[in-house]
Amino acid sequence: MTTEYTQGKWYVALNGKIMVKSGEQFIEICQMPFGSTREADEMPEANANASLIAKAPIMYEALKRIVDEGTHCWEHQPHKPVRQTYDIDTVDRIARQAILNRMVALVYLME
Repeated sequence: MTTEYTQGKWYVALNGKIMVKSGEQFIEICQMPFGSTREADEMPEANANASLIAKAPIMYEALKRIVDEGTHCWEHQPHKPVRQTYDIDTVDRIARQAILNRMVALVYLME
């Protein structure tokens, strides 16, 4: 299965661009409405939005894993409703891991 987004480490560059380091290549994903660190400090909401965009692949993968967990449960016990076979502990762990990754990014921005 192919992924539907640019692979690599997504991050916010100092010039407000969302970048991806994919192998030895740097790819620009988008430009935020600030052009320098000083401007970003004056626009905390834009800075938070940039961080959220940079974490999009992590959130996408978490949601995909949650859906895959439901599919797995349904395939192995098709005669039961998904809510009876869903491993809620796995879903909870996946969601919390994605949220923790988001919180780590916010703490980094606030330092």
